[in-house]
Amino acid sequence: MMRRLLISLVLAMGTMAVTAATAAAATWNVWPGHSIQRAIRHASPGDTIIVHHGTYHQNLTIRKSHLTLVGRDVTLLPPATPRGFCPKFSAPEVNGICVLGQFDPATGAPGAATAGTRISGFRVRGFDGDGIFLFNVAGSRIVRNVAAHNSGYGIAGFVQHGGVYLWNASHDNHEPGFYLGDSPNADYVIAHNRAWNNQYGIFVRHSAHGNIHDNQMWGNCVGALLLDDGQPGGLNHLTLWNNRSWANDAACPADEEGAPPLSGIGIGLVGAHSTVLHDNTITNNVPGGATAFSGGLVMISAKPFGGLALRHNRVAHNTLSGNSPFDIFYDGSGGDNTFTDNSCATSHPAWICQ
Repeated sequence: MMRRLLISLVLAMGTMAVTAATAAAATWNVWPGHSIQRAIRHASPGDTIIVHHGTYHQNLTIRKSHLTLVGRDVTLLPPATPRGFCPKFSAPEVNGICVLGQFDPATGAPGAATAGTRISGFRVRGFDGDGIFLFNVAGSRIVRNVAAHNSGYGIAGFVQHGGVYLWNASHDNHEPGFYLGDSPNADYVIAHNRAWNNQYGIFVRHSAHGNIHDNQMWGNCVGALLLDDGQPGGLNHLTLWNNRSWANDAACPADEEGAPPLSGIGIGLVGAHSTVLHDNTITNNVPGGATAFSGGLVMISAKPFGGLALRHNRVAHNTLSGNSPFDIFYDGSGGDNTFTDNSCATSHPAWICQ
């Protein structure tokens, strides 16, 4: 049995102490005025880094597996001079906290994933990229963070498997508050989060096998958007339940990537298949500007965007009211899409709510 040790180290750069419970798992303490990235650099898989109360003008890169990063009332703001690998990877934008697995620099093809990353207790504000960015990450836990006023996404993950966004808040970001993309084997949970005043509250693209529940979305252009963008595998086997999406009346103009102007959408399903929506509450989503379509629940084919028509989706026991022009809009595409026991007043086709 490995002998338990208590080690106190003082690094040459300042007062960044480490207490080791075992030789393989240490706790590093970072105080205001010192470098969080230095602690990350010296830590080993299995270690915990505790960042103590204060404001830190730093950007962070994590490329090691099984690190736990805990903020104790910590605000992370952009540094005057960004440092580390991630700003080079994302240039010219700078992300607040960046977790990267291995990938081919020439093609971007992922290699071994960075696994078991845990991040909690950070307010990440004002970055010209994303607040928290993950690429090729497995088993991550992003819990009780706040991402706000970032020019990119609030919290975003690409090529993810087996992780969670849990009890976070994301607001006033120029792009979606929460994002999951390019994850055909996601097995992901997005739950108990709040998203307001973003482009979209929650955006899931080209991903499958996940649960989205008990989230609150308001004041965005779209509360939650699920999109098949035409990549192999599409968007499928997602379950959304007990979410609240209301008053998403911000207006987002068309963008250079091909998205049309959008406003007033509670939840949008674009080309999804084998996806279930049940027991959600979707109310008072009314366009606040130009939009290609709107409504409480909008279900349309993804063929105009390179994807597929809707198929094998189930919509049941949801409560919808006060949405414009319809509580539920379905374009009739695809097949085997069912609507059961929803409480709603207006729909297209009318039989859905009748």
